[in-house]
Amino acid sequence: LIGAHSNLPETDQATVKYMPHTPIVMLNGNFAKPTVINVFGSSDDAMAQLTTYLYDLGHRRIVFVKEMQNWIQDLKEELFFRLMREKGVRLGPKYAYVMNVHHGIQSLARHLEEKVRDYTAIIANNDDMALGAIDALLAAGISPGDLPVVVGVDGTPQALEAIRAGTLHGTVLNPAHGIAEAMMELAVLFKYGGDPGKAPAIEDDHYVWLPYVSVTLDN
Repeated sequence: LIGAHSNLPETDQATVKYMPHTPIVMLNGNFAKPTVINVFGSSDDAMAQLTTYLYDLGHRRIVFVKEMQNWIQDLKEELFFRLMREKGVRLGPKYAYVMNVHHGIQSLARHLEEKVRDYTAIIANNDDMALGAIDALLAAGISPGDLPVVVGVDGTPQALEAIRAGTLHGTVLNPAHGIAEAMMELAVLFKYGGDPGKAPAIEDDHYVWLPYVSVTLDN
């Protein structure tokens, strides 16, 4: 079975529970079960690239923006703050913001204005949120030339257009094609057998992590 994490834990748990002997290749899953391999774009790699990019540009007061509580977004947040600590920068809780869809993107602009103020850059969990943050700041009256440096994750067409326009400074391209190939290779290996040495590298018996590609106006 090839599946995708549904953001509904009870659904994913039921899939694994009621198919205990069926090999499952799961996109963005988190199951340490003998029959399950979880395949991802590497959050470690994405956060390392973005954090290093902003740090090397001289930014120290960076806000991390995510949309909701789930384990992948929480992992990215944890990685970001850890990487900044390793670089000698300790950021307080106000530098993490959960964007509440019920309050709209304007709530982010209010948070930045009222509680942070000294920030110079934003890392968003994905490109949609990065573009939403830019829209919120523009709507709050910040001119395009005064926008903070904003970066996102995924490399969507809209993000690439924003990079060309100069409002988004960068993103990291989700290895979607590599993920699809890895999932198919693993499924074929489980079903028909073959040389495990030619399969994607599996870490901790259950995880395949694929790297992102940095995208800025330079490339």
